[in-house]
Amino acid sequence: MTKLKLYFQAIGYSARLICRSSRLWILVYLLMHLLCSTLTLLDTYILKFLLDDLTGGDLRLQMVFLWVALYALARVLWRAAKSTEDILKDSIFQKAQHRYECEISEKLSRLPLSFLDSSAGKDIVDDVRYTKYTVIHSV
Repeated sequence: MTKLKLYFQAIGYSARLICRSSRLWILVYLLMHLLCSTLTLLDTYILKFLLDDLTGGDLRLQMVFLWVALYALARVLWRAAKSTEDILKDSIFQKAQHRYECEISEKLSRLPLSFLDSSAGKDIVDDVRYTKYTVIHSV
């Protein structure tokens, strides 16, 4: 039970760290992620109509060209949305890493120097520094 409690505390800390460092940009990122997923579904829907027109009994070239143009437009929109999502993600996680480093530096500066010079202290400092990626990317 304590491991489960510690797990949820770690997830909560990670979520708070990202929300504090990125403010409302995390919501924009989530909306962009939703848009990318929706555009992927739209691509599939357009391809269904394109294939229906190509395999149907009467070939209507105007509809085929319309579906091809809509598919190309949807792919361009998806690429733009995905690029924006990737830029937002990188920015959010860079800010979270910086904030994590600042918080760790503040907490380590409060520890006595004799503790940091000991082997146990060095091991703890190394563990805390190496968990940075786990803390930031766990959400």
